[in-house]
This record gives sequence, structure tokens and C-alpha cells, in this order.
Amino acid sequence: MLRPSMKLLFAGVISLTCAAFDANAAEMAMGFRVGEATHDSAIVWTRVTRDAQRKWDGYREAKKAVLKEDEYTPSEIKVKDRDGATPGAVGQVRVVYSTDESLREAMSTDWVTVAAENDFIHQFRIQGLQPATRYYVKVEARDSQESDVSATATGSFGTPAAADQWQDVSFGVVTGQSYWDLDDREGYHIYPAMQKLNLDFLVPTGDTVYLDSEAPRARTIELARLHWQRMYSLPRHVEFHRNVPGYWEVDDHDAWANDCWPTMKAKWMNPLTFEQGFNIYREQVPMGDLTYRTIRWGKGLQVWMVEGRLYRSPNTADDGPDKTIWGAEQLAWLQRTIQQSDAEFRVLISPTP
Repeated sequence: MLRPSMKLLFAGVISLTCAAFDANAAEMAMGFRVGEATHDSAIVWTRVTRDAQRKWDGYREAKKAVLKEDEYTPSEIKVKDRDGATPGAVGQVRVVYSTDESLREAMSTDWVTVAAENDFIHQFRIQGLQPATRYYVKVEARDSQESDVSATATGSFGTPAAADQWQDVSFGVVTGQSYWDLDDREGYHIYPAMQKLNLDFLVPTGDTVYLDSEAPRARTIELARLHWQRMYSLPRHVEFHRNVPGYWEVDDHDAWANDCWPTMKAKWMNPLTFEQGFNIYREQVPMGDLTYRTIRWGKGLQVWMVEGRLYRSPNTADDGPDKTIWGAEQLAWLQRTIQQSDAEFRVLISPTP
């Protein structure tokens, strides 16, 4: 009489144990980044990940340099097994934000489900903010509508003052983040150094990653995303961007390949195309719709950020008055907005010489 009951109890224990073992709670190993802060809006970028940390002990090639080979041979090393890999996961995210550090009377976005087609990323466009105001942010992640919150990331950012109001502003500019040239295992030394300066914003001027010229060459969408994962899962970089918004500029190596333009042929990058590389850039940074734009920080400062990849003439085109890096539309916009500006300090930041 006892045996059937014992078998039933034993089976129940196994079932519960397996269910607990199979459950994967949503994590955010890459934290969040705020971009395109204006006097009344901002973009909050975040990504649901499978694990709470990046892969620290993954496969890494013996050297940085990669030979240019026209024939593509897929690697036997899976992306998830590589150094810095940060696999994504299906889940839900939302942003809670307030002008109060304790998040009293906070506003919240709706929960959004992320999926593989966008690398488990969502970019929240927050509107209706107040100028010259510090906003405190909490990003939450969970598996599904039926699940509890399993990961949170907190931080803050400031909005620019209106154009008729004075505001003290300090900002940083960085470029050329080669993953193979890291000067510390947890991220570049410059990040904690900049953090001490309490910057209002940062402008990365392109080459934020090197898809084409350092191992592994990003010849697939998965490998291109790996380059972004391993750079922005580094603890120092995550920590810095918790409290400093950015305005990202795109250049050649982080778009696709050295000195690239939309119709360029580069067999050593196939099958990844220029269009795919550029779309991944937009996916991986909180840039917004325009690759060239201007931002006003109070009465004293206006910054212009230009772009030299999408609208340029091919390098192979004959030299002449119509050959361009910016294109006619961008050049006209730049000239017009500079002439219209009454800012005391007008700063042009370009990703190309």
C-alpha cells in the first residue's frame, strides 16, 4: 500500500525541481543608456539578457589582426561561447522615472516585450520632461506579465536648460574604442576618470566598436552584435552611463568597414552588408531618427553633430566640386542652423577629419 504513494511523492519532487531548474529570470547585464536628452525628451536604451553578467571566460583569438579573406568560412566557435558574449532573452522591460531621487510620484512607461529580432533591445522615447531638471531612473525587467520583477538598474540624467536660460555645462568627447586595446579588464580607465568630473553628457564620435579590423571580424549579424555586447557589458562602461547621457555619432568601423560608404564593395565583410551594419548601429545606441543633429544646452552652448557615411560620395568618384562627405542636404542644414544660432559657444563635433 505504501509503494504507490511513495512513487507519487517522488515524482512530484522531481517535477518541482525540474521546473525550478528550467526557470530563467530576466536580467540586464548591459544596464541602460540614456541618449538624445533635450529640454523635454530623452531616449532610454535597455536590453534583456539571459545572465546577470557577461561571459568572462569565453573564447578569444590569439591576436587582434584579422586577414582579409574574400571567402567566408563560418567559425566553429559559437557566439555565446566567446569572450564578452552577453546572450539576450525574451522578457519585458519598463522605465520608471521621477524628479525625486526616492522615485515618489514617479511616472512609468508601459511594459514592453523584447524579442530576438531586435536583439532583445527596446528604446523608450520619454516625452514631457522639464528643462534643466535631474531625472532619476529605474529600469525594471521581468520574464512575463505573470512574473515578478527580476532585475533592476538605477541611475539619473539631466535635461538641458531652455535656450533663453544660462546653465553651467561640462561634457566629454571620446573616440576609437578598440576592444583589444582595453587598458583594464573591466573597461577603459577613462570612464571612471570621466565619472569623477560629473559630466552633463558625453559624445562618442564613432568607431565605438571595430566590426571589421579586430577579431572576430563581424561578417554576420550575430558577430556584429557581439562587438557591441562585449563593449557595453564592461562594468566600468555600464556604471558610467547610469548617470551620464550621450549623443552617439557613427563612423566607419562601427557602421561596417574602414572608410565605407553605402555602395562600397568589401568581400572580406560578406555576407554582412553596409545596410545591416548601419541598422545594427541604430539598434545598439540610443541615437534617434537622425544621424546628424544639433542640441542646445541653455543660452551658452549649442553643439552640432554631423555624419560622414550615409550621404558621402564614393571615395572612388572623381574629385570635383560635387564630391562630398556630408551631402548637399546635411551641408545646407549645418550652414542654416549655425547662422540661426545665438549661442555664446558653438561647437561642431565631427566623426571624420
